[in-house]
Amino acid sequence: MERLEAQTPTSPRLTAADISEDLPKNCKGLVVAPIVIDDSHEKALIIASKILSLLFDGSYKKMVVKDRDSLDKLMRIAIEYLKQIVLHLSAELKIFELDYITVIVVNNKRIEGIGVAYRDLVEDTEDDTVLRGSIVIVTNEKLSANEIDKIIEDAQDIAENYGLRLGMMIPNIASCDDVRILLLSYEEQDVIKVRIKEDYAKPYTLKIPITKPSWSIDDLPPKLKEDIEVLVVDPVKASARYAPRGMIIVGPPGVGKSVTAEAIANAMDKGLVRIAPSTYRSMWYGMTEKTLHKIFSAIKSRKDIVVLVDDADFLVQRMQAIHEAYIAEVNVWLNILQEPMRPFIVMTTNVPQILDPALLRPGRLDIVLVMGYPDREMRKRIALRAAKRYGIYLPQDLAIEIAACTRWFNAAEIDSLVRMAASKGKGRITKESIDWAKRRFAINENERRYIQDNLRFYVSKVQGLVISYVPKESEV
Repeated sequence: MERLEAQTPTSPRLTAADISEDLPKNCKGLVVAPIVIDDSHEKALIIASKILSLLFDGSYKKMVVKDRDSLDKLMRIAIEYLKQIVLHLSAELKIFELDYITVIVVNNKRIEGIGVAYRDLVEDTEDDTVLRGSIVIVTNEKLSANEIDKIIEDAQDIAENYGLRLGMMIPNIASCDDVRILLLSYEEQDVIKVRIKEDYAKPYTLKIPITKPSWSIDDLPPKLKEDIEVLVVDPVKASARYAPRGMIIVGPPGVGKSVTAEAIANAMDKGLVRIAPSTYRSMWYGMTEKTLHKIFSAIKSRKDIVVLVDDADFLVQRMQAIHEAYIAEVNVWLNILQEPMRPFIVMTTNVPQILDPALLRPGRLDIVLVMGYPDREMRKRIALRAAKRYGIYLPQDLAIEIAACTRWFNAAEIDSLVRMAASKGKGRITKESIDWAKRRFAINENERRYIQDNLRFYVSKVQGLVISYVPKESEV
């Protein structure tokens, strides 16, 4: 190995190694890197396969890892095990009909490794002979066209200087017009990845995002907040063995069931994973259950998430199921909810009567939270929260006005009224714009009074631990 003292400004202190003895017959090559390792590494093989795929089809590919630490480790492997990568690529020179191939590893826009493999004939060609070659730049940052040109020019100087020391004639890579980019990056948004292989179909990766909850437990009604903190949040945060492992939130549309689930996840300092039938259902027989099992196998050790199954009405009673596939799906969910090592699961529904009752027993979904239409004080808080979210100034007296005129409104309708009033007032909310917006809503108070009465009846008959927020008519 040779060490060259004169370096270009963009390169670190590098070491050169002649790797010709390890290359296929009639090939030569060198590797320039801070350290050249002769051993092999599994991840280096993966990088080499990505480069081969890039050479076969494409000019740009991404190789994504899960986080920044994994990305830094992958970059170190690309630099330190560059020799191994070049050895694998050199075996394919003939297949790709290339006279040479150059791999340049760029870490934070700084050259940290150069590998060149070329056929013997390159050293015997005249200066004006056109050679067929490819350049692959492995980088952890997006590069502009000017930056790519500068990197190739610097790589040419570095490779030529080291080649002269080793008695090697390096091809003129700066004249190569076949440049391909392999971008190593990490998933900025946290996701759960599940590899799925369906019958008669290509394997694919199912990505389920983990979102950060945007609602706070302070956004909930005070009566509800206290019960949730005592019965759910505090035991879970303390990792108590007696902590509940799941809950179901019952209530009519628009009262804030999903918002409540987000607020609970936020209070637990956990991310939120939403799972719906469209996430895992398959047209192939038996594949729905397999996919569902795979998803929960991938997340069962995650202590940093809450799973939200919104509108769980699809988990109907097995005696009412219209197809055996639905029975199998409910059975899988029952097994998942029975699993002691799983994340906290929240389900929501408008019609709890149709759910399979086995879902609701303690040990699966321990707590039933029943939510009705908001009372006057809560409607005021919803209006203030909505105005703040949309950047609208809402005085207290107008918030009280909204609360007074929105009897039997749900949370979503109050939010909509605030937006409509702001639109009418051209960014300002006034008494006139509130009245104008209120006239656009058709609310059947008798129907909603009936729904609220039914919720109170449900609270009285449901089995197990119940948290109730169903205001009386006088409070509404």
